[in-house]
Amino acid sequence: MQNTNLKTYLNSSALCALMAAIIPTNAAYAADGPAMVLEEITVTAQKRSQRLVDVPISVSAFGDEAIKATGVQQLSEISDLIPNLHIDSVRSLSSSVTIRGVGASSRNIGFDARVGVYLDGVYLGQSPALNQDMVDMERIEVLRGPQGALFGKNTVAGAINMISKKPSDELEGMVRARVGNYNATQFSGHINLPLTEGVALKVSANKVDRDGYSLNLLDNIRTDDRDSYSYRAQLRIATTDNFEVLATVDGLSADEYVTYGDPLTNSFGSGLDTSAPNERETNFNHVGEEQRDIFGVSLDMTYSFGNDYALRSITAYRKTDFHTKFDVDYAPIDFMYVDYTDNYKQITEEVQLISPEGDALEYIIGLYFFKQEGKTNRLAIAGEQGYLLGLASGDTISNAGEVISKSFALFSNFTYDITDRIELGVGFRWSSEKKDVDWTLDGSQSGPLGIASGHFVHDRTDNNFAPSLSLNYAITDQITSYLRYAEGYKSGGYNLDYITLTPDAENTEFGKETVVNYEAGIKGSLMENRMTFALSAFLTEYKEYQVNQLRELSGGRSTFVISNAGKVRTKGIELETTVYVTDGLKVSGSLGILDAIFTDFPGGGTGGADVSGNDLPNASKFQGSVAADYYRFLGGSMGLAIKAHLDYSHRSGAFTTVNNVKSYSFGSGSVPYGYVPAYDLMNARLTLLSEDQGWEVSLWARNLLDNNYINRSSRDFFNTYLETRGAPRTYGAEVSYTF
Repeated sequence: MQNTNLKTYLNSSALCALMAAIIPTNAAYAADGPAMVLEEITVTAQKRSQRLVDVPISVSAFGDEAIKATGVQQLSEISDLIPNLHIDSVRSLSSSVTIRGVGASSRNIGFDARVGVYLDGVYLGQSPALNQDMVDMERIEVLRGPQGALFGKNTVAGAINMISKKPSDELEGMVRARVGNYNATQFSGHINLPLTEGVALKVSANKVDRDGYSLNLLDNIRTDDRDSYSYRAQLRIATTDNFEVLATVDGLSADEYVTYGDPLTNSFGSGLDTSAPNERETNFNHVGEEQRDIFGVSLDMTYSFGNDYALRSITAYRKTDFHTKFDVDYAPIDFMYVDYTDNYKQITEEVQLISPEGDALEYIIGLYFFKQEGKTNRLAIAGEQGYLLGLASGDTISNAGEVISKSFALFSNFTYDITDRIELGVGFRWSSEKKDVDWTLDGSQSGPLGIASGHFVHDRTDNNFAPSLSLNYAITDQITSYLRYAEGYKSGGYNLDYITLTPDAENTEFGKETVVNYEAGIKGSLMENRMTFALSAFLTEYKEYQVNQLRELSGGRSTFVISNAGKVRTKGIELETTVYVTDGLKVSGSLGILDAIFTDFPGGGTGGADVSGNDLPNASKFQGSVAADYYRFLGGSMGLAIKAHLDYSHRSGAFTTVNNVKSYSFGSGSVPYGYVPAYDLMNARLTLLSEDQGWEVSLWARNLLDNNYINRSSRDFFNTYLETRGAPRTYGAEVSYTF
């Protein structure tokens, strides 16, 4: 009880601090005199280096100092600190990024993501490649809303741009070692080597190991572990004033045990799970496994003409190999397990013509080509007790094939200074995307499960023209307001999964979706640059919204369905602010309020129910965070200083299915299902450093209050109801040396 009261007190205090951060008062500055000035934030969201205040887009910038202060290790860990952003990385097969309640996982190779994730301007591709390690990152930019006029791959919900630190002309490097509970270790570092004048090489690497949070009782294997390494090597050549080349090679390899959910019921949803009823315990005869191997190479070349025009080319190749094996019956009895192998190869080419900076008219014109070959070979294999399902041991249901996607686009963005205070922006994206599918589903050995059989060969092409329009008004030199209108689209595709109907165009193909976004905002700095803020309000409407769901059938069976809902509407606000309360204390706050519903989806629910008016799955109505960073210089012969960071975040509950239910009933019992309750997280970091000698020693903790929260509620093919818990409290120490 005392621990619960402590949590309640701390959470209440953090909420008060959140309000104080978002609505600061001048009284906060009286005691300590003038506060420190916040550095001006520069972003490349519009393909140029611009002040954040001048960009007519709702964009969050998570810079190098924030990455160091929070100690985040993966892309997914920033989502609780950025409004209306959610990154689900419980398992790589269905990793997803959601912005403003809209996202998608690409478990299905015929279904594309709605949020584009980019690494140094290169689109990363499908789900297994999304959750990248934070290897020597300079900045992460999160752009909300359609971004087709500026980014090569069409994105209907937003884009995340990960920007690495580039090679420089200085010899420098860093090494870091980190240890923690659950036997966690991490070793990382980088070195920058100037080779000759204008030529530099930079190499970065990261190795992480950690025992799992959960235990599989049958074989005593800990799941939810980490075992991965990642690297990046960059060669920068700038031997002349007008030509620069950046060649990059990067990769990630992971071999881990995963928990695909803790069962609340038995395999068929007819009673409670009794084989492993405790939290973070499972009892599967096939423990979940995942292997990821990601490789990429890119060539970024910029040629500057004598008249200050520039031509930029980004050529890239990326490859992702993904394999997983898990127990689809979630039981110690060997009914069935699955063995999935997915492979993605993609080539991208983007060419940009960039006009000179400083003219009244500035513009970027770009051409983009994207080709991806996605292959899958997925097997569902009956085990020794498969006879209980009407199957013989070894009977196999096969789902295999490939999708080749080719996309070509012309995009452009023009800005014109109507007056010294008013800027007009006009953009567009014209694109054509073709998908060819060759897919075979063999359910001939599925028995009473009723999986169909068939060979399906088809192609489809989607064309789209998406304009954008913005108007900036500089209220002062430091405060800008804007209005923005933007359209976008997501191409159609194919439902290449275990289905109960013979594959053909009528029941496998789904159409493209389109989006219209209206947005208004104001951003800038106050109190002599001691405070920054950004406030935006938006209304977004989707037509033919693509929904990927597990739909119930008669007799306790289910099937995977991708269909076009009629319409979806999202609306809300986002607020971010940072303020120096004293010379050494900086407080940041964020707030996201969201209302995301199906406005027209007849027949989309269980039994063909009309779910119009229901909330979108995984769309929290409220998300807020507050963070405090404290710095104090201690002096002495080594130039000692201390840094402290504390952040708190709250995310409201959200439904996980279109039916908007919160429980599942069976016989005389029931289990929670279809809803993720609200949760709070607190993270902390304390650092002692030497400003003169370059070393740092830190103590860190994530989920400091050990909140036992749920982050996923789901059901699987046989009607097993599951929940997945977020990471428990983790803590440890870290040492680093920079030279």
